[in-house]
Amino acid sequence: MGLLVYTTLEDAIRAILARLYAGFVIPDKPVTKKHVSKAQRNQEMLARYEAGEPLSEFARHLGISPQRVFQIVRGNNH
Repeated sequence: MGLLVYTTLEDAIRAILARLYAGFVIPDKPVTKKHVSKAQRNQEMLARYEAGEPLSEFARHLGISPQRVFQIVRGNNH
């Protein structure tokens, strides 16, 4: 087996992905209709918080920490 040398990390990544996904087209954006922008997610999060939903429930729903939900609700969404 010959030694493969890549000039950039991006070239190496491209080669690995080409082998892993041989023949599959990798989409540029999410393919599900469930995906929403962070702005939409944050708006929904704030509305649900104001309606009295516990932060921990929404965090579990999103798969993020309750601390992160709290930061977003409080306006620290960087």
